Amino acid sequence: MSIKEISEIMECSEGTVKSRLFYATKKLSEKLKKFSSTKV
Repeated sequence: MSIKEISEIMECSEGTVKSRLFYATKKLSEKLKKFSSTKV
């Protein structure tokens, strides 16, 4: 979905959507690091 579509559904500004996506991506990245540090 586009930022605009998400902002319409969530009834908030596009800036808020971008900010929330940024922090969610950052948090997810941190949590996934523990899986990528193990060697296969």
